[in-house]
Amino acid sequence: MKKFLICLISLIFVVCTLGLIACGGGDQPPHTHVEASFGSDDTHHFSVCECGETFNKKEHDYSSSDFDALYHWAVCSCGKEHSKGEHQIRGAANVCSTCQTTIISDADALWYALDSVSSFSMHLSLSNDIDLADYDWQPITIMDGNKVSCEIDGRGHSIINMNQSLFAETYNIIFKVRNLTFKDANVESHTVSDGTACASLFSSEMLRQGVGCNYTFENVHVVDCNVTSADYGAAFVSYSNGGTVKVDKCSFKGTITGDGSVGVAVGHTNGNLYVNGLEVKEGSVIKNTIDLASEPRKAGAVLGTAAHSHDTLSGVQTVDVKNVTNKGQVVNINGVPNAQAGDLVGRIVQPSHDSDGCLTNGCQIFYIGD
Repeated sequence: MKKFLICLISLIFVVCTLGLIACGGGDQPPHTHVEASFGSDDTHHFSVCECGETFNKKEHDYSSSDFDALYHWAVCSCGKEHSKGEHQIRGAANVCSTCQTTIISDADALWYALDSVSSFSMHLSLSNDIDLADYDWQPITIMDGNKVSCEIDGRGHSIINMNQSLFAETYNIIFKVRNLTFKDANVESHTVSDGTACASLFSSEMLRQGVGCNYTFENVHVVDCNVTSADYGAAFVSYSNGGTVKVDKCSFKGTITGDGSVGVAVGHTNGNLYVNGLEVKEGSVIKNTIDLASEPRKAGAVLGTAAHSHDTLSGVQTVDVKNVTNKGQVVNINGVPNAQAGDLVGRIVQPSHDSDGCLTNGCQIFYIGD
């Protein structure tokens, strides 16, 4: 009888335990949420697990902004838009008093804004492609930019059918150009202040003593463009006189020809050049047209000539070129062999010092100094 009672009590315990587990009692095995989708509401964004529960819930941050020709709005990192409002334009410069962006929607707005750069710093943003085919563009000269800054954000749009450089000459300005494409341009040389001929899509720098401009080109692409110069020529800056040019994740397809130093980033520089990511596409030609056996090589896929000058730059000049893909052709008619690997740089006027032996696979780094 005693044995029977013990068995009965044990059976009752097992049944009760199983009942509790079936009713949700006891420890459940842990569940790791796996994101199956992403969602948001008016105040938060969050991940949705495959089990149906939400996790990683965070308030909208609205950390960036966007705009079109008529409106501006805040944008959360999740993509949700907020506070859309009309631009409040003041003056002929097309500056919105709310978002402080200069809205560039046509050729007139672009020329007026760039011509005003020497007066005050500004942020220019394209709201659509700008076609200069029928526009009488006069390249802009800025004698002294007083160290103002000008940021040009193409926002994925293009400047099309240029027939002149954007700037004839600039001096003492900080430029940043990003997310912009130059397309179908045919630019020939113009004469700068000392009588030298220059041609590029963006600018030359004034051939004078002093601190030069600083240029940054980020995600800027040149498509089917031709630059022809009687002397210095480039896609971006034909002559840099002591400042710094930076090129990051850019590309070029077209031709550059000149009787002097020519290259995609810079034709001739007395200053610093930093390139990290440049693709010279198949079919491109960078050509020095001088046909004299005694002339040095002045054409390079990236840079024509690096020449240290005590008049314009104190200290050591740096030319740092990495991650370049050159599928184009570099031509020096005189046949002088290139001093550097890969046709990236044409001529180095001062003695160079290779810092790490990186002269192959689209990479070279060297310094030019005393």
